[in-house]
Amino acid sequence: MPLTLPWQTQYRPLSTKQDELEAGDTAGKDDESIDTPIPYYPKHQNEGILLGAMLLFSFFAGVLMTLVSTHLLAKTPELKCFEHTSMWSPIAKEVEMTYHKEAFEVKLMVGSIYQDRPSPAVDAAWDDLGIHLNNLTVSQADGQRAGIPSTALKTPPEHGAEYVVNLEVFHQLGCLNFLRQVSYHNYEYYLAQHGEGFTDGEDIIMAHTGHCIDLLRQRLMCTADVTLLPFTWAASTPWVPHPKVPIAMPDFDHHNHMCRDFDAVVEWAQERQKPELFKNPKVKYTVQEGERVVDYVP
Repeated sequence: MPLTLPWQTQYRPLSTKQDELEAGDTAGKDDESIDTPIPYYPKHQNEGILLGAMLLFSFFAGVLMTLVSTHLLAKTPELKCFEHTSMWSPIAKEVEMTYHKEAFEVKLMVGSIYQDRPSPAVDAAWDDLGIHLNNLTVSQADGQRAGIPSTALKTPPEHGAEYVVNLEVFHQLGCLNFLRQVSYHNYEYYLAQHGEGFTDGEDIIMAHTGHCIDLLRQRLMCTADVTLLPFTWAASTPWVPHPKVPIAMPDFDHHNHMCRDFDAVVEWAQERQKPELFKNPKVKYTVQEGERVVDYVP
C-alpha cells in the first residue's frame, strides 16, 4: 500500500450507520483486504504551527533590534561626532569628548602671547600647549584598532612590547611653533639661541619648514572649516588711517567656531607620560623581530 503523508491527506466525511453495517460484512475477511484508516490532521493545526514559528521569529528579531538600538542610543551625539571626524583613538574610550562654541581671539592688530616677539615667556606659553610632551604607549590591540601596522616600533618586550605613539595634535602644534620661530622677524633670535631644530644646517631647516607647511596645509584641507566669516566696517586702518568712507574688513573674532575640548586631550596625554621609558638611558630600543626598517626618511 503506498504511504500517504500527513499533508497529502484529504477530508473524509464522518461514517454513517449504513457505513458501519457494510463494514460489518467484511468481518472475517483477510486483514490485508481491510483499508487502513488514513490519519487526519485538521487544517487549523498546520496554521497553528506556522503562527508559532512566526511568533518565535518576531520575538528573536525584536530582541536583536532592542540590542542594536540600545547600543546606538548609548552613543552620545559628541561620541558620534568624534567617530565621524577622527580616526579611532584610545582616548575615545577613556575621555568623554565634548564640544563647545568658541570665538577666536584673532584681531589683526591686537595679538595674543602666542604671536608676540620671541621671549622666554612666549616659549613657555607654547610649551604649555603640550608640544614637548613625551611619547605615549598603547597596547597592540588598541594600536591595531587605530590602524597602526604590526611592523611599527614597540617598546622592548620586558616593557610590554607596546606601540610607541604620539598624538597628531602635538605634532601639528610643534610644526606651527617651528614656523613661528623661522619667520623672518624671529629667525635670528632662535638661531642665536641654538633653538631646537636650528643646529641642523640650512638645508635641514628648509626641509623641516617645508614639511610643516605642507602638514598644516593638508590638515586644514582635511578638516575644511566651513564656519562663515563675516565682514564689518572699519573707520580706519594702519594702511589707510583716515579713509573718506569706512573700509570693509573681515570680522575675525566676532563669530563662533565649534571646538573640541583641547584641555581634556592635553590632560589625557599628561596622565600617560612614561619618563621611565623615554628618559631612562637604561631602556634600550633595538629593532625587534617583525618591525619594519625603511630606506628613506619618513
